[in-house]
Amino acid sequence: MQSFYPERFERDMGTSETEWLTALPRALGDHAFVLGTGQVRVQIGEGHLQLQWHTLPPRVIALLRLQRLAVSFVFDGVVEEARQRFMKQFDLTMQRGEPAAMGKGQRSNLLTFRTQVLAVWRLGFWSFRVARPISRKRAMPR
Repeated sequence: MQSFYPERFERDMGTSETEWLTALPRALGDHAFVLGTGQVRVQIGEGHLQLQWHTLPPRVIALLRLQRLAVSFVFDGVVEEARQRFMKQFDLTMQRGEPAAMGKGQRSNLLTFRTQVLAVWRLGFWSFRVARPISRKRAMPR
C-alpha cells in the first residue's frame, strides 16, 4: 500500500487476467462500474476511474513463472480524499494472502497452505541435514 496515490499511475501487477477479473468486483466495492475488454470504468463520487490492463511476459525466477499485468489507473474528477480512500481499500483487497479481504473458508485454506509449505520446508531442511555425510574425523567411536 502506498501513502499517496496520484491522479495517473501505472503498475506491474503479479496476477493473471483471470485472477484479476475474479478479484476486481470485490476490490471495487459498492462503486458502480462498466466492464469492457481490457478495461473498466468505475464511478467514484462525481468523477470516475478508468482502469486499463494488458498482459505482460511472465516474470521468471528459476523454475517459477509469475503471470503479470500492466495496469493503468487514471482518475478524472475524483477529489483527492475519495481517491486515497478508494485506493487504500482497493490495495487491501487486491493483496494476495490478505486475510482481511478473504472469507472465512479462504482464510482457513490460506492457513492450511502456509502450514503445508512450512512443514515441507522443515522436512526438506531436516532431510538435508540427515542426508549429509559424516566425515571420518567427526565419526563417533564405537
